[in-house]
Amino acid sequence: MRSKDIDGEDLLAPGDELRFQTARNGDHLMCPFQCDLCHFRRLKGRDPLYGFRPDDVTLLCIRRANLDAFWSREPDSVRANLREVREILSNGELLGIDMLGELGPYPFDDCFGMRPAIAFLLKSRKGGRHDQHQIKYSSARKVRSAFSNYFHASKAQLGALSFSAGKGHHFASCSATNGMWYSRFQDGVHCRMGDVLKQDMAISIGVMLKLQELFERDYRETSGEERRKIVEAATFALIAYCISLRGFEVPKIDLAALWENRVQIDPRGKGGAIAHVSVPLVAQFKAEKGEQCHIIPMAAETRSGLKPLEWVNRLVQEREEQGLVKGWAFLGHKGEQAPMNYFAETILDRLVRIQEVHPDLINPGINVFEEFGLARSFRRGSNSQAQNRQVPADVINWVNRWRTEERAKGKTSASSMRVLYAETKLMLNAYLQYSSAL
Repeated sequence: MRSKDIDGEDLLAPGDELRFQTARNGDHLMCPFQCDLCHFRRLKGRDPLYGFRPDDVTLLCIRRANLDAFWSREPDSVRANLREVREILSNGELLGIDMLGELGPYPFDDCFGMRPAIAFLLKSRKGGRHDQHQIKYSSARKVRSAFSNYFHASKAQLGALSFSAGKGHHFASCSATNGMWYSRFQDGVHCRMGDVLKQDMAISIGVMLKLQELFERDYRETSGEERRKIVEAATFALIAYCISLRGFEVPKIDLAALWENRVQIDPRGKGGAIAHVSVPLVAQFKAEKGEQCHIIPMAAETRSGLKPLEWVNRLVQEREEQGLVKGWAFLGHKGEQAPMNYFAETILDRLVRIQEVHPDLINPGINVFEEFGLARSFRRGSNSQAQNRQVPADVINWVNRWRTEERAKGKTSASSMRVLYAETKLMLNAYLQYSSAL
């Protein structure tokens, strides 16, 4: 990938002018290779019609894919390998031995995986969220999974070998996307495209306090549906921040369990914990088996003055006025589980107001709607504040680990909700050490 300066202009190192644009002598000795015409004939069963747009685009994609496969290896590696091959051939000629054998020809079908490579390249040219000419590599590479899944769902996979050892089970796949050439292509195109990381900007504790202040003011000055939206958005923001949740995780809160456990106060000094509320998340999560329930205790009030329990009680009260005591705590327009973006406008509009009044908290040069996101802005700000408060790293990791692979081996729907609450109390101090410090 070409390096860029602060203004996005290319910074080319000497000798990189033709990087990814031309092949090097010896590329074919490190990567399986067929010429553009051979690939075309294997894909369409005929010669190309030059000037016919579908054929011209196909040839361009084939050339691009071949070059990407070659450039999965750096020039120094290619040159070093070429020297070794030449020496081997020279020794073989001296002894009258065919040391290396023939490179081809290859079967007359797409054994390389040029079809998925072309699909990958065409997908990569679609405009993304942050670049109108190219999507991220991580988005384009899903093409490989789609082709692989299709292959393994077809009759072609019937000849695949299966291996098992103990509890493990493995398959020897014949899919072209698992072959040498396609792996080289994927490595090369990854080097060319690079990884575009667009992280949500962290929300500081100062911004959170002002956000809570704005929500409180608007709550007292509104009524009806408008007040309900404020309560929902404020509760969403405070829960996400205080227990370090990603935005798409917050709507998974169960209303009945939240209602039952929203007030839990044990006075300090008698071996009890500080006032807190236990937040229940219920859903199926990727890489987990069956319905999962996770219980995360949260301090009623944080050290800086955030008051999540007060807003949780207001949310429960709003739902009671709607005649709702069970289901999802956060609801969309039609009573369904609300998506994360349902709260975006209400929250981001207030961040803009904070930026206008307090430029010391949010730089005026920042585009709030582009730089802040509900997915991770609260979580990133929460973790930063926890570190500033010198919360131990193992406690931070404990709070953030609930949706990891390790957590998948824990709580499941096999236990009742009340049993899960009882088990969670064993780690209550660790959880509350995090949220109470914020």
